[in-house]
Amino acid sequence: QGPTSLQPWRGPPPLAAAAQPGPAGQFGGALMSEPSASSSALHPAIGAAAVGIVLLAAWWVFLRRPWPFRVLRRRGVHRSAALPTGDGLEERKRDFARIVAPSAKPGLFVVTPSVALPRPWSSKAHGAAGDVSKEVADAVFEEFSAWVASVVPGATDNLAERVIALVAVSEGFAFAMQSKFPPMFPQSRFVLVVSSGGEVRVVWMAYATDRPRPNLGSTPFILKLATRDLNGQRAAAEAHSTGVQMDYVVVDTAERDLDRYIEARQSAALSRAALEGNWEDVLGSK
Repeated sequence: QGPTSLQPWRGPPPLAAAAQPGPAGQFGGALMSEPSASSSALHPAIGAAAVGIVLLAAWWVFLRRPWPFRVLRRRGVHRSAALPTGDGLEERKRDFARIVAPSAKPGLFVVTPSVALPRPWSSKAHGAAGDVSKEVADAVFEEFSAWVASVVPGATDNLAERVIALVAVSEGFAFAMQSKFPPMFPQSRFVLVVSSGGEVRVVWMAYATDRPRPNLGSTPFILKLATRDLNGQRAAAEAHSTGVQMDYVVVDTAERDLDRYIEARQSAALSRAALEGNWEDVLGSK
């Protein structure tokens, strides 16, 4: 077979039919047609969607920070130690008396069906903010017990003791040690929630940190640790032997003041917990 002969170049191929000039000098075919009104209207919508995606990505990058804790998870279940009796309970009473001493920064808020927004609960028994005598601690306990009886009809035995045992710094420290993060809480508050159905729960909120830092005023993470119902028969029977079941969640936050966080971000959620028994928002991700 002989070599293939080369053909002379005759120029580019003719234009496709879509680009051939038609009548009146116009180009025919769909590729060169005028954009329709509906396709033009899509352009702003596509742009807005793109902006929304960018903003969502920025929120995820800058607000959802990398998780710094090695053992602590974003949410989970925790069981407290057996609630104390005897001398241990007396120490918790003294802790409670310090927390509810009159202060510009109250340590305990209460939410009830009749007062469905968090309000401070402070003792009228006067005592030093530091060391608290047994007499003062007992007076505060009696005052608080009377208040509990007035807002929780049909309270189970020793309900006030269970509440006081959990409105104390001890449980937060124990939780931190168990979860392997520093027990440093620059701001913390307790919230006692009494629901219309008679449930009684204690919520502890505190800024949490993954490592010790000097002059720590707040952190990007708030820990919420909430007991199950303290007024139930199960809690009454098990609290002093096997402890109390608790749920926790750690949320990202840009808020630097815990009182403002409770007022602005948790008031409605705590109100729903008291009025409807709905705890989803309290233990949600905000």
